[in-house]
Amino acid sequence: MTILRRQAILVLGYLTSILFTLGVTIVPAHGYHPNIYRAVPVFVWVLFIVGLVAGFISSYSAIQAQSHKEFSQSVLLIGVLYLVFWFYPLNIGLRFWTAPRGDLLMHFGRGSEIVQTGAIPAIDIYPLAHIFLAELNLVSGIRMGVFGPLTSLLYYGTLIAGVGLVARRYANTTVAQYVLLASLPLVFNKYTHSFMPWVLTFSLIPLVFLFASIRQNRDTQLQRAGVVLGALVVIWFIVIGHPMTGLVTVAVIVGYYLIRGFASKWVGESDIPHSPVTWYMITLLGFPFWYLSRGGFSTKIATIAIALTGASSGEATQKITRAGSSGYGLKGLVEYAIGHWGTLILYLGVAGVIWTFAAYRVSRRYASPGETIVAAMFGFGASVGAFLLAGSFITGNPYRVNQITVVISFFVIGGAFYWLSERDGKFKYQATSVVLLLAVVGAGI
Repeated sequence: MTILRRQAILVLGYLTSILFTLGVTIVPAHGYHPNIYRAVPVFVWVLFIVGLVAGFISSYSAIQAQSHKEFSQSVLLIGVLYLVFWFYPLNIGLRFWTAPRGDLLMHFGRGSEIVQTGAIPAIDIYPLAHIFLAELNLVSGIRMGVFGPLTSLLYYGTLIAGVGLVARRYANTTVAQYVLLASLPLVFNKYTHSFMPWVLTFSLIPLVFLFASIRQNRDTQLQRAGVVLGALVVIWFIVIGHPMTGLVTVAVIVGYYLIRGFASKWVGESDIPHSPVTWYMITLLGFPFWYLSRGGFSTKIATIAIALTGASSGEATQKITRAGSSGYGLKGLVEYAIGHWGTLILYLGVAGVIWTFAAYRVSRRYASPGETIVAAMFGFGASVGAFLLAGSFITGNPYRVNQITVVISFFVIGGAFYWLSERDGKFKYQATSVVLLLAVVGAGI
């Protein structure tokens, strides 16, 4: 694509972003709407979609043209559109907004209780997120309802930045840009505008591997010790911040350690980045010392034990039976799944197709060390997600049980973009890149 066309697309995107901003701020919302997105005219959302499509196409074209300036401008365009979208519920006059069963009132209530009493509620298993809300309220004086989009914007931005930085540290700039492009869509869907402690802590996991890479490049023991100390603070915050995300962190670190050992032997190379497995051993101590001291944790343990019993007695089969007797036909079940988890299905489906080709390359020893690790991590995450979803351990939410798989899908899709860009320019490779881009754009809108 010529530079003139790229700039024209970028200008179109910024013009529509301005019109979209004016649309959601000037056009008044009228009456009651069961869906908040119907509170403004359809043409406003058309502007939003056109702007996003322009941003994603411009980002992809800029990477291909190796124009870092245009890529930054394109990412900024997408960021501006999402920023306006993030605060849309507050702009139309809502005190706060959350997805159904989002537990937002509970989290705000715990934060308010800490503000009023100056003490952590005894039943609060993971109070760090609620202390965070309380401190924000005390320092700023802003009401709790505003912190939903504010904090979600913070942790989503942290997750995307962390993913991009990890890709840059472990690969090269072009790979990092493709991975960043793949991570830009709001894959977590309904959790975008809301405060979710598990997402807040989960967004910090990429930083653990970023610290590991930085540590390897330090020259002195003192510098390495400083990096390890910083990493331990982050990991302890994750572990104590949310029990499930803490366990996910442990699984990711240990899984990477085991996969790294396999990859080193399989591809015959020893320069694969090390895993911070010793940090995991230290942070693991935080689980018994912290959670066993919280009053409500025994209830959670009992819930997990019941789930384990249910899984062993055919919990997955029972779920299928309940779905069949729900009154929904096949069409209704498909529509329900797409409406609730469409973005997740799209991204994991595309990444799963790519993974089958990557797994074949790994099995034939054609893959690079990076490909081998990403393919193995995606398979590992999918296995963990399937196990948790089938047994309803702690939660049956597809987003929560697929935390690992979702983030690794950014690397899978970004890596596929890079692999295709390195081919000889045949039509089949270009067409596949376009299909991938359409999937990213589809998830983004």
